Amino acid sequence: MIYYTSSNRYEIKYLLKYNHSALTKKNFSGLLIPSLPHTYYIQTIYFDSSQYIFYREKIEGLAHRVKPRLRIYRDAPDGPILNVFLELKYRHNLSIHKERVEITPRLAILFLNGNYDSCFEEIQKNRSPVFSKFYYLATKLALKPSLNVVYYRQAFQSEVYPHIRFTYDTQVQASFTCYDLNIYSNSLTFVLDPRDTILEIKYNKKLPRIILNYIALFEIKQLSLSKYAICLGQKFKSIYDKTPVVFPHF
Repeated sequence: MIYYTSSNRYEIKYLLKYNHSALTKKNFSGLLIPSLPHTYYIQTIYFDSSQYIFYREKIEGLAHRVKPRLRIYRDAPDGPILNVFLELKYRHNLSIHKERVEITPRLAILFLNGNYDSCFEEIQKNRSPVFSKFYYLATKLALKPSLNVVYYRQAFQSEVYPHIRFTYDTQVQASFTCYDLNIYSNSLTFVLDPRDTILEIKYNKKLPRIILNYIALFEIKQLSLSKYAICLGQKFKSIYDKTPVVFPHF
């Protein structure tokens, strides 16, 4: 069965050094409990045009943007696939709207191979708005898989503030190899220092004052770039500059 979900939220991101990551987990321990599942690996394959229109929209700071992508979940990098989703992530100023539909690995391969006509048969059969919107973008902009991003995630939620979720993403790696759902470790490169963590705080309304006070106490800087922009920018740099990768610290 195909499952469709749609959600609206706000999210803010921070880049944490190793000591900051441990400190935030310790200080937020009274507010947060591990989500289920608590730890897992995420593989995200982004789609873009040959001119990288979605990447350029992010770099140029457009207020209204969209990112089409496949998201794959595993317990371990070399473990079996648990779930595959086709997603559209929209940003409207500070608000995030995400639509996703769970699909089969077979259908995901069709998307990766650009076999959109075969995918359209699935669109007609399941009547999912994600399918139809993705098909429109894919055919209009000649989308192709542009980047494969893999990272390890720890997720937390709050019993006190049930609409708040914290995720800690580490070991962020990327590759241009994205013609199937396999993770080829020899093609992946770290785009951030593997000791660093991207903290994402997701919420529906306002952040409680206690969380804002903790963030101010940690003296951590908000991260304005997405994983897609960071990873693609670093991969371009390594190709065109022919220089060793220097991990960015925003």
